[in-house]
Amino acid sequence: MRHLALIARQAGLKELAADVLPENTAMLKVFAASGLGITTRRQPDATHVVLRLS
Repeated sequence: MRHLALIARQAGLKELAADVLPENTAMLKVFAASGLGITTRRQPDATHVVLRLS
């Protein structure tokens, strides 16, 4: 995750977005533990995650 964030910052991105299946708790934990600012929006079929890089 740190490496991906570094590459994204170098490319000038301000945030990363992902749609994660609600039952994929392992990936949601990775995002939560990333140390990045995180916003989530839960929907019945997916959780939309935005990670702020700046």
